[in-house]
Amino acid sequence: MGTERVTGPTNVGGPQIYWPIEEEPPPALTLVARVHGKPEDFLAQVRDDVRAVDTQVPVYDVKTLDQRLNDVLARPRFYTISTLFLSGLAILLAVIGIYGTAAHSIAQRRQEMGVRLAIGASSGMVREMLPLKALRPSFWAS
Repeated sequence: MGTERVTGPTNVGGPQIYWPIEEEPPPALTLVARVHGKPEDFLAQVRDDVRAVDTQVPVYDVKTLDQRLNDVLARPRFYTISTLFLSGLAILLAVIGIYGTAAHSIAQRRQEMGVRLAIGASSGMVREMLPLKALRPSFWAS
């Protein structure tokens, strides 16, 4: 016994029982037709065929399966794109903040670097010292 996802791809399906439609007619039905070729070319033909069988049956909201799937996934897709955009914006702001804090810290220590270079420190030693001390205010409140 298999399960079927009746209400969309995101909801977990459950067991289904099928019985003749005459026993308990539902308020609305969905017709699904498999065609060879582009489904859009057959939409009008299927609509006309249903109307030819019974003119009292209202035919509306005729779409392809891809269009229905896009409709069902539109909201989750919007939430995903929004979350990714806002996450990227948050990372960008964090990087800009860390860069600003490090640049400010290094700018305040310009005289100290000049004195260290004047008394004999190599530029390599000064370059090694800068990142750790410059980023300390960004990560540890001191």
